[in-house]
Amino acid sequence: MTKRHDEIKNVAPDTVGTVSGCIRGDVRVRSVLQYAEDREEIRTCGRGTYCRSAGGGTLSYVECTEDGGRVGNELSLQNGSAVLRRSGAVCARMSFVEGETTAFSYGTPYGELRFQVQTRSLRMRATSAGVLVRIVYTVLQGGVPVSDNRLTIAFTVE
Repeated sequence: MTKRHDEIKNVAPDTVGTVSGCIRGDVRVRSVLQYAEDREEIRTCGRGTYCRSAGGGTLSYVECTEDGGRVGNELSLQNGSAVLRRSGAVCARMSFVEGETTAFSYGTPYGELRFQVQTRSLRMRATSAGVLVRIVYTVLQGGVPVSDNRLTIAFTVE
C-alpha cells in the first residue's frame, strides 16, 4: 500500500526580505519512506530562511502536519554532515554522516521512541540560486532496520 501526502500546506514563517546575512526563499521537501510492506511519500512546501556560515549553513522552515500541527525544522549543514532538528508536533534531532550510524530519539505526543539512523548517502549543493540536500538513510530500532528513507530538501532563493 502506498500513502501519499501532497503539499500539506504552504507556510510563511515571517515577512519578506533578508534577515541579517540570511536569505529567504521557497522550500520544497520530499520524504520517501519504504517499510517492509508499505511505501509512504510526503511532500511539503513553504517558506524558509537560509543563513550561510563558514563550511555550510543553516536552513530553517516550518511545515504543517496532516492534523494541523506545526513542526519547526532546522537543518544545519557543516563540512559534509547534516543535523536535522524538529520541534513542535514531533521532536527529533537526527545527525547524518555518510557511512555512520547515530542514535536519535523521536518525540511524539504519545511518548518518546529511540532509534538509530544509518546514513548511506549525503549530498549537498549550494549555489547562488539556492541549496539542494539529498539524504539516503535507514532507520533502525535496536539494530533492526525499520525503514529505508530518501529525504530531498530544495531551497530556492526568491
